[in-house]
Amino acid sequence: MKELTGRDALTRAGTRYDELVADEPVTCRRPWLQAWVDSYTDWEPWVVLVDGAAAALARRRKGPVTQVSVLGTGPSDESRLPATDAAAAASLANAILAGLPARWSLRAEQLPPECPVLAELVARCPVHELRPGDGLPRVDLTDDWRSHVSRNSRQADSKARRQLAEAGFELTETRTTDPAEVAAAMPDVRAVHRARDLAMGRRADHDDPREAAFHAAVVAGHDVDLYQLRANGRLAAYVLGFPDGRSLGVWDNRVNPDFQRFSAGRVANTAVLKAAVDDPDYDVLDWMRGEEAYKLSSATRVTATSQLRAWSSRTLRLPYDAAARGRALRSDSAVAARVFTALGKPPPRD
Repeated sequence: MKELTGRDALTRAGTRYDELVADEPVTCRRPWLQAWVDSYTDWEPWVVLVDGAAAALARRRKGPVTQVSVLGTGPSDESRLPATDAAAAASLANAILAGLPARWSLRAEQLPPECPVLAELVARCPVHELRPGDGLPRVDLTDDWRSHVSRNSRQADSKARRQLAEAGFELTETRTTDPAEVAAAMPDVRAVHRARDLAMGRRADHDDPREAAFHAAVVAGHDVDLYQLRANGRLAAYVLGFPDGRSLGVWDNRVNPDFQRFSAGRVANTAVLKAAVDDPDYDVLDWMRGEEAYKLSSATRVTATSQLRAWSSRTLRLPYDAAARGRALRSDSAVAARVFTALGKPPPRD
């Protein structure tokens, strides 16, 4: 067993780690994870290696508790704890738990449900929660894009384009993989990303400097497939994806709130689906993390994931359970408020 720490831990893991994740998604390989390490500097990388298995983790102190997470947790997509066989998986799980201090919490998201290391960790952690993660809608591409888009959706796309034209907007659609062209578009992309987040009433991703740095690092450090829909020169919507073997993964797509009423986001997503069908390099369009309606409308399958939370004691789990109850209560209250609003009645007061 070998433990590596420090900002260069992944680099020192080198080909030993690369060989274990060679056939895994781009979000599980070293360049992607190193971008996370370089951006989330409040976490210390911790790579655990045993014969036939590896775990790329990060840890930090939060008061008396050491928090441990799989590298990439948060803004990434799929994760892996690769192991070549059951014995290697058991050895890795033992090594991870042996390296933990007395008080700890563990977070592992977006893992395959059949991951043998996940099963070993569950068996060894008496205080844990294992539940489904975010599904991954995917489109197995055929030769005809219309087989993936309903007649109503095609009509809605045509209507959106017509309304944009009638409003006096000249549309320009571009798709590029050229690094210089992608870099030149990034200021507009990030501005639309932020505007869309704020319009949805949530904290803007890129207002967190770590998330902003990570977004910039993965775009600069990977091959990118960028589609832009511009209206009179303004960026109305974009779709930013990463080629990954025979698959195009859509990692970041946003609509400019000023063009949402024209369904510019629908236009962009449909255009990328059509482009992927016509592109001989792709067999799959991967909508990546999240089971939103627009993804499911074209998906031919949804790949399941699992999420593990574990703690060294039941006491350490109590704040997590309290936070979960609070989120559920806020969600129920928000749903009730929408129902009363729809009925034209004021919500009841406590």
